[in-house]
Amino acid sequence: MNNYCAGIAFVGTYLLYSYYKSDINILQDLLVGKYKSKKITIDFFRELINKNPDITLDQAILEFENSEIDSLHEFAISKNRTVEGYRKAYENLFDLAKISKDLFG
Repeated sequence: MNNYCAGIAFVGTYLLYSYYKSDINILQDLLVGKYKSKKITIDFFRELINKNPDITLDQAILEFENSEIDSLHEFAISKNRTVEGYRKAYENLFDLAKISKDLFG
């Protein structure tokens, strides 16, 4: 009886894994992609901070976005977004870049 239960559990686990394998791979790819994009952004901000320790978040965003516009407000309007949206998207990454620069140079 124990062997029968173990066999059913094994087959059930295999079937579940097979069914959800593509979802697991998609989720893994999403997580890896998000990690890489955040790392690229943090590294970029860290380099900006190394060059100019007094750089502001708004200036860093404009540099990262490769903007020719000098005002984040004007840039946001040109992209049909808000200044607050840009700041919210980048603020934590900018703070992490400052912290990592302080910790690791």
